[in-house]
Amino acid sequence: MIENVFTIIHGKHGLEKTPEYWQNADFDVKLSELKERFKVSNGSYPKRYKQLVRGISFLVKASTSIEQLLALSAKLKEKYHIDCFQISIDRADCMAHMLFGFIDESGSTIYLNWLDQTKISVMILCELNLPRPKNLDMWLRYFLMDAFENDHQVFQKQLAALEHGETDKVNIQLIRDVMHYAEAMCKGKLK
Repeated sequence: MIENVFTIIHGKHGLEKTPEYWQNADFDVKLSELKERFKVSNGSYPKRYKQLVRGISFLVKASTSIEQLLALSAKLKEKYHIDCFQISIDRADCMAHMLFGFIDESGSTIYLNWLDQTKISVMILCELNLPRPKNLDMWLRYFLMDAFENDHQVFQKQLAALEHGETDKVNIQLIRDVMHYAEAMCKGKLK
């Protein structure tokens, strides 16, 4: 994970209902639904240690909205099959809290390895336009991968914009990432 962009914990209860709060399901209702889905798939209820619900928390800007977090949760569901059912923004410490079901539609447990967590960190930073970590060189490839996954023509589009002098179409951050990555490769810092 990139300098702990987010923390993930076992969800044991619902989120606090702050002034900026969204919910698709009550915690106990969602937990029961996940247990039943697991039972149908596996023939028995999950063991106590199974983390059917997990919470993800991360710092946000003062301008971050619930709508942006809902858009982020939709992308996370599409890519990693984790289903967000509660979101809360605590403005006192500028933290977003999201609760997810970690059982997919077939009743299987969802696991996130370190690469998934790194990609989620990048997704959070990019989708919410949050400040990047200081130690960026080691993570440039993930920012570039994220840009490519969102648009497979992104590099050709940027090259065409540069060739035609269409500076209004140039994504400066993407070009900066490409150049820093190329420089780090040439210096032998990256593979």
